[in-house]
Amino acid sequence: MFLTTIERLLFLKFFVDHILNNILGIVCNAHMALADESPDGPYDPACLVLAAKASQAVDFSKTGVPVERDFPRAESYPDYMGKVGILQAFVYP
Repeated sequence: MFLTTIERLLFLKFFVDHILNNILGIVCNAHMALADESPDGPYDPACLVLAAKASQAVDFSKTGVPVERDFPRAESYPDYMGKVGILQAFVYP
């Protein structure tokens, strides 16, 4: 089966969109770091926003609706996430 030029362009557009907008890992890592650092845990308002963004990121490949990148970011990561050297990690006693 041969693809027409239009089908190839649509495939390439989908592929590039997917690569640029596939940020599920970034959102989930930020959620985990913020939940670990916050006294409220996963019930922190920033974590609730990230949970909604993660849900939307999971559905991106089906719906084509990308996640907006205006979500809370983690200032530091716990030691078990292995981000030492990238951002200041906090270590548990």
